Amino acid sequence: MTVDIEQVRRDTTEVMSGIDGWSPEYVTQDLLSDLESAEEVVEQPVLEDDLQTLAYIYYGNRPVWIRDLSRPGFVGRLVIYNGSTNRPNDPCGTRFRRSIWFYRTPRGTPYRNCGRYWGYQFINA
Repeated sequence: MTVDIEQVRRDTTEVMSGIDGWSPEYVTQDLLSDLESAEEVVEQPVLEDDLQTLAYIYYGNRPVWIRDLSRPGFVGRLVIYNGSTNRPNDPCGTRFRRSIWFYRTPRGTPYRNCGRYWGYQFINA
C-alpha cells in the first residue's frame, strides 16, 4: 500500500486536533513504510455508553490515521503502538503495532496511566 505522507499527516492531525502539545512530526516515511505489518485487531466490546451503543476502546501512542473506504462499513484504520503479548490493549507499553478499522473517524483524547506513560484513548462506536 502506497500512502501520501502529507495526506496522512493532515488526516492524523484531524483525529488528534485539540490536544495540546501534539505534533505530527513523528509521522515519517520510515514510520509509514511498514503499515501492513501492523497486527489486525479482532474487535471485542469493552464498553456500553449511556445510549446502550456498543463501543470499543483502544489505547496507544504514535497514532496514524489512514482513510480507506475499501472495507464496507468502515471509513479507515488507525495504526497505533501499544500493549504486550498477553495484554494487547494495555496502555502501559509500546511494544506492538496494531491496526484497528473504524466505523467513523475517531477522535484521540489524552490518557495517562502507568506513571509517566502518556498515550491516547480512541473510541470506536
